[in-house]
Amino acid sequence: MKRILVCCAVLLLGVAATGDDTRIAKQITALNAVLQTASERYDTETLSKLITHDYSVVDVNGKVYDHDAFLKILGNRAIKWLANDPSDVSVRSYNGDCAILTGLLHVKFTYAGKTYNRIVRYTDVWVKDGGTWHYAGGQGTLVKRL
Repeated sequence: MKRILVCCAVLLLGVAATGDDTRIAKQITALNAVLQTASERYDTETLSKLITHDYSVVDVNGKVYDHDAFLKILGNRAIKWLANDPSDVSVRSYNGDCAILTGLLHVKFTYAGKTYNRIVRYTDVWVKDGGTWHYAGGQGTLVKRL
């Protein structure tokens, strides 16, 4: 939690980021791809290894989900994934142990007989703990309904 607060403070105070750390950007971009694939495949085992124990995410409706609720939703096989495709991904890193990923995500799925097809702008916070990157939290904003 402390690292998330440091990342937020860095953003709010406008402290210069290393932005050009391509190694970290590549690592986080690759982990983001693993995260999206695991989500589509209901792979809560992989997801639980990627996220922090105090993880939280805010969805496009403003609802906050914690670690357990996030895994429960992504393990719900009543949701049938048709697309979960990131694009326009960029990563900024701070002090080698915090990274902010922003991107667009095309999500399309069916649930309870209804199809949802959306473009979401998302921001994810990744922190390095014990030499390993973990997804600590995120937020999504609806850009467009398709």
